[in-house]
Amino acid sequence: MPKEILHNYTIAWYGGDVLCRMCKFFDVFGIALSMNILICISLDRFYSIFFPLYAMRAQKSVQKMVIVAWITSFATSAPQIYLFKTATHPCYPTYTQCVSRNLVNEVSTGVVFYFSILNIVQVYFFPLIVTVVCYTLILWKISDESATKKKEAEFTSDALLRRSGLHTLQRARSRTLKMTFVIVLAFIFCWTPYAIMMFLHFLTETDWIPKDVRKFIYAFAVFNSAISPYLYGYFSFDVKKELKLLFSCSRNIASEVQATPSTNTSRSVTFTPISSTQQLTVRLIYSVG
Repeated sequence: MPKEILHNYTIAWYGGDVLCRMCKFFDVFGIALSMNILICISLDRFYSIFFPLYAMRAQKSVQKMVIVAWITSFATSAPQIYLFKTATHPCYPTYTQCVSRNLVNEVSTGVVFYFSILNIVQVYFFPLIVTVVCYTLILWKISDESATKKKEAEFTSDALLRRSGLHTLQRARSRTLKMTFVIVLAFIFCWTPYAIMMFLHFLTETDWIPKDVRKFIYAFAVFNSAISPYLYGYFSFDVKKELKLLFSCSRNIASEVQATPSTNTSRSVTFTPISSTQQLTVRLIYSVG
């Protein structure tokens, strides 16, 4: 986004050919990596629900998925380095712009269309399909276990314990359903206009959509990558409870600092030990923020 703002201000391109290619590469790479990480999160949750022993090797599996996400993003973004270059206006030699090679007749429009469709599939259709399938199966699994627990509660003596487990599964089902609906809806709402715009652009080969509208649609699509971590964090734990715990920890530390005696020659500060649960809470909040 800073690059887009600066480019809109200067109009012409003053960064040189190498920076032109690198900026176009990272335009696609950032979005592609964000979508691939979204896929990794969906697969990680799917494996956690369907394969209980997955937790024993989850860390290594996640590391492998993230590495694949980075490599895939790099591979699908690399063509941008070839497809873009700096070009000088034939009537204004001092005016240079970072353009696609098909605009200066160095490659066919079909080649650019092929890679553009590939990018849309990677950042829109594939993540959407994987996310919907994974969370639909997760929801089905939780619902199935909830029904099983309900039947067991009717025919066992420890009915109170069974009902407690059933209530937990029902809460998990409700939370998963809400999270799936919100994440998929946000994804479709942000990315569908961009996907439609790109298809129409290459099918009609005209820029009939105003430039400012195109920029807004692109920014709106990128906004999904910015908001996704907050959506996942909101549904992953009780935000209000964790924030209250964080603030209570901060107040305890501040009160301990004020209560500790100090002199001009030496200072000592005593902190109240923070439990492992509170430490995990603080890390989660900062990672989400």
